[in-house]
Amino acid sequence: MNSSEVRDLLEETLKKELTCVNNPLAVLIVAGSKYVLGWNGSPTCIVNGECINRDKPFPGIEALCHPVHAEIRAIAEAARIGLSLQNSAIYMSGWFPCAACAEAIVHAGIKKLVTPNKIYIEKNVLIPEFLGSELYRFEIAEKILVQGGVKIITDPDIRPRIS
Repeated sequence: MNSSEVRDLLEETLKKELTCVNNPLAVLIVAGSKYVLGWNGSPTCIVNGECINRDKPFPGIEALCHPVHAEIRAIAEAARIGLSLQNSAIYMSGWFPCAACAEAIVHAGIKKLVTPNKIYIEKNVLIPEFLGSELYRFEIAEKILVQGGVKIITDPDIRPRIS
């Protein structure tokens, strides 16, 4: 699958499925000739078609909302349909996996992670947006992925044209 096909699938998912307005994220996992999609959000955060946290500032939202992360939703969908993710690739519409999702990625057998975001200022120094996040623990996530044998690739061409 080429970068524009990946981008188009991520865009379509963001348009159709996304229910988390605070952290819009879609992922695509490609396993051989098959794929699954995931997105942030959960029906438990939606009342009458609206996110219950739409007007809430991001800090503290985790106490109000328990969304399913896009990576977990895609891995669960693969399990539901019996798709092995051994040696597969995960493409992200943005950001970087949190520590818990990084663990799930490694345990699912995914071996390549592609993100449109630059994750380093320089070798082994994460960009400021990823440093010190207590909620997502990006520094730990990156270590988990590397130690788990997941190759991390930056490809800005997969970034959806919408957010």
